[in-house]
Amino acid sequence: MADIAAGEKRNKSVPISLVLSPELKKYIKYQKNGAHEDLFKNSSIYPIADVNDESITKYLMQLEELYGYKFGVVYQSNFNTLIVDPIKNSNSETPKKFFPYERIVSPNGKNGVVMIPKYKNNFLLLNQYRHAPRKMQYSFPRGFSEDNLTSSENAARELKEEIGATIVNEPILLGNVISDSGLTGNRVDVYLVEIESFQQNQQIHEGIKQIIEIPVNKMDDWIRQGKIDDGFSLSAYALYQSHIN
Repeated sequence: MADIAAGEKRNKSVPISLVLSPELKKYIKYQKNGAHEDLFKNSSIYPIADVNDESITKYLMQLEELYGYKFGVVYQSNFNTLIVDPIKNSNSETPKKFFPYERIVSPNGKNGVVMIPKYKNNFLLLNQYRHAPRKMQYSFPRGFSEDNLTSSENAARELKEEIGATIVNEPILLGNVISDSGLTGNRVDVYLVEIESFQQNQQIHEGIKQIIEIPVNKMDDWIRQGKIDDGFSLSAYALYQSHIN
């Protein structure tokens, strides 16, 4: 300590700045990005803490240390961004001023796509292994959107990649859905696409084991029998029914 004191006296007029966690630093930067402005709309129901207030960020870091919370941009990939927002606590019975509330958002802010491929008078469904539920599912093809393509172009690209489809006409936009608003705010555009031909891939690609042809008038039976439990596919089919009616 004597050596330190002799080397340099502390400048008391310049306090040491609060050292933020990498996740909170990313979160503050993310908020300032105009492309993500809609993600941080103010709400009296779930008000987000003002992370530009140093006293609040200091308190958030105390909560992280005491309770193992993690606030900020916790994870990012090419497909998803996991955000944990600090939400003001309206419960007067707890001393904690904020609580963590996680959500998944699109990294590029663009809608994903779900396609209803119609071949002759059949729907094409994928028999595909899905990692999240760790099981096979029957579902319509879907995918993420690339930055340099329009939503319609992304729909056509995904069909070509997943089922080798040749498209007859321009994809018809039926609407868009939020698959799980309890977890994600991502919107997904739903397209009806007339298919001239498709190809069964001999190798399993993206977990796709088989392409199934289902007569249009048998789709309700499959749903009633519980064969289709994929939320994207069920909501896409609801939009299809609204479209034809």
